[in-house]
Amino acid sequence: MAVTDLPLVAMLKTRLHWHQTRQKLLAENVANADTPGFLPKDLRPFSFEAQVQNLRPLHNYAPDDSIEIVARALRRNVDQEAFDRVLATLPEGAVEFWKV
Repeated sequence: MAVTDLPLVAMLKTRLHWHQTRQKLLAENVANADTPGFLPKDLRPFSFEAQVQNLRPLHNYAPDDSIEIVARALRRNVDQEAFDRVLATLPEGAVEFWKV
């Protein structure tokens, strides 16, 4: 199997396509901001969780909040101070993800 055939790469390609499409929409919104009656458009937020569930829809028995459940279980079983030190080095979105 080639690296480009891996499900993770496919998800990343989907995310890139989402960003490209959103960028086009935002540019159209800016270009038409002064047009009378123009209503700006946007895409629904991209969800990696939804992408993971779509990979194997017939085999995914995980609830919608499965990632939150894992985050809570992890927090209960690690050294909180060490975990917070690691979190301090992560980007904002990642930090928010682990604050459950």
